[in-house]
Amino acid sequence: MNKSKGIGFASLVLAIIAIVTSFTIVFGIILGIISLILGSVAIAKKYDATKPIAGIVISVIAIIVSVLMIFIYKNLWKNIREITIQNTPIIVYINDSAKDSDISKLKEELTNIEYVDNITFVTKEEALEKAKEKIDEDNLLDSYTSYTSPFPAYFEIVITNKKYREFVVNIIESECQTNQSFDIIQKVQ
Repeated sequence: MNKSKGIGFASLVLAIIAIVTSFTIVFGIILGIISLILGSVAIAKKYDATKPIAGIVISVIAIIVSVLMIFIYKNLWKNIREITIQNTPIIVYINDSAKDSDISKLKEELTNIEYVDNITFVTKEEALEKAKEKIDEDNLLDSYTSYTSPFPAYFEIVITNKKYREFVVNIIESECQTNQSFDIIQKVQ
């Protein structure tokens, strides 16, 4: 194979590799551009035009597919994130110093927020038990009691419509700034 056919053949091979790797975005674009350059050089030097033209066509397709993959990945990630966040209940962690009366008053206030469907209070002891069930394969949490639990008590809030999750979180966070009943909140997640 002489030099003139080699550039056209290299353009075609790189274009094929670019189309195969276009789902990785970076390799598809880089190899597609290199293939375009080699194909253009081969055509400009008037070498055999069949392979360079095929290489150029395939590399353009690879670049287009790679660019489309950027949008697909971006939208897919956004949708996965939204689904994950929207299907997760709002968790409102309570300070350890909170009294039962404060917790009851806070639950009442939280229940009055628009779009709140259900509120479940989880004690420190229940939080510890849940953690043991979920993550404690080596029984490392067995030495903890309800008094020494590293897990705070919390409210688990289910909302009526998942699209209002952020709205409800914002209300709770703003109430933390102004409403005394919300002083016992440690964190909203």
